[in-house]
Amino acid sequence: MIHRNRQNGFTLAELLVSVAVASIVLTVAAPSWESLTLNNRQVTSVNELVALFHFARTEAVTRNRQVTLCPSADGANCAATPWQSGAIVFIDVDNDRTVGPGETILRVSSALDAVDISTANFAQVLVFRSNGRISTGVVGVNSGQFTLCDRRGAEHARVIVMEISGRPHASGKQADGSDPTC
Repeated sequence: MIHRNRQNGFTLAELLVSVAVASIVLTVAAPSWESLTLNNRQVTSVNELVALFHFARTEAVTRNRQVTLCPSADGANCAATPWQSGAIVFIDVDNDRTVGPGETILRVSSALDAVDISTANFAQVLVFRSNGRISTGVVGVNSGQFTLCDRRGAEHARVIVMEISGRPHASGKQADGSDPTC
């Protein structure tokens, strides 16, 4: 009977070729994966914010009461913090745009990671009236937008346009059709 020596594993040449192929694949795939991850985070943030707006509008119409949204880092009080820090939705019984005694917080939104949210018209508060229309807190201004930017800058920014009707819609352009700025 003849005994053969079987070798298991890779030769040095096979290992070097495998490592070279793997490094080429990773070099090509890594930037695409990062872009995909950033796009998904941004879309998730836009969807969470739009869902919060829809919820607040629906509650205002259903309850026939003014419902207020405001940025809130602690989930209990309105604060002069950026919207990406979190937000609360509450029934604003006394219409003072702050959470007071006897006012019910309907929803707390957690912080949104990896995006910066800027807005000129809704910096402190967004109010939905009982008819579903919005109010900014500035007389004569009843529409506006939220711009969501990530580290890639304005060319990848998303805009949520809030029209007087109270219906939000996401876009790659500002309400006036121009490109967003970050």
